[in-house]
Amino acid sequence: MSPVTALELQSAVSKRRQAEVLDWMFWDSQTIANGQTATEFRLFTTTSGKTTQQTNMRLPGSLPQPWVMDVERILFHVALASGATFIVPTTPADAQVVTRGMLTLTVSNKPMYEELLWRLPSGGGIFGNVALEANAPANFGLGQNGYPMRQGQARFKNPIRINPVENFVVTLQYPTAPSPSVDTVVRVYLEGIVRRGIQ
Repeated sequence: MSPVTALELQSAVSKRRQAEVLDWMFWDSQTIANGQTATEFRLFTTTSGKTTQQTNMRLPGSLPQPWVMDVERILFHVALASGATFIVPTTPADAQVVTRGMLTLTVSNKPMYEELLWRLPSGGGIFGNVALEANAPANFGLGQNGYPMRQGQARFKNPIRINPVENFVVTLQYPTAPSPSVDTVVRVYLEGIVRRGIQ
């Protein structure tokens, strides 16, 4: 094996110092059960027992080394369950999952963003007149948090930075416990730019 030249060594060191810049999205989900009594839900705090459909977090409550993320959007999505009555006409209990909640993004124990859930549309999902069940009227439409349009998403003027191994959490809070007519999964998405070292 030929010895490594100074130029090759310098190139290898330089490559390690470079960073990939990627469009990225982290998501996490929470089930809000019928009849439950909690008024607060904390997301991005655990990965144990969750599938990649439920979360794509690598670590609970933080980014892995050497990832850095500038969060440009926070999106809130209601994943409708079969049999849900979150359809038009909507039952008040189901609608309140969106209309009565607020969201807080906390980074290093410091609140960095607060917003009402209805002002954080996901910009995606099923929408329109779709029957959830075989015997459901065809003119029943799905309820959702905003239209499935990318242009409807809220975007920060100043991105929120999350550094490697810096703890963060998204909290959903309600004045009284939401109790949808069926167990309902909600998802929160953190979308933005990730910088990480070239592997």
